[in-house]
Amino acid sequence: MKRILGTIIALYFVVRAVAEPFLIDMSDPSTYQADWGGPSLAGVLLVHCGPGVVAAILLGFAFRRWWGRRLAAEADRAWPYRGAGEHSRRSRADRRPASDREAGHQRADGRRHHDARPGGDAQPP
Repeated sequence: MKRILGTIIALYFVVRAVAEPFLIDMSDPSTYQADWGGPSLAGVLLVHCGPGVVAAILLGFAFRRWWGRRLAAEADRAWPYRGAGEHSRRSRADRRPASDREAGHQRADGRRHHDARPGGDAQPP
């Protein structure tokens, strides 16, 4: 709940920072002299846009961290099916699904795949 509330507040600051330059007339000081950070334009923009810039940076870091964790979790779930590093040098039997290894990988005619080779000679696996 804290993350959702923090994200909503941060997005408010970002939207406010984007909208502020369009809401004030930068060529007419009387439109922003009474605002917080006034009477100078730099002060007004710093007070009104500064929190939005900081919030955008923090949201970017949080998103990057969330995305990295998501990819790491996805890689952990997909590990048996990906070939990476030493894990790619597994035997062919280990790369088959567990159900095929347990069933002996029988063919449609009922024989196991290593009972008869293409030459007609029965060879052990």
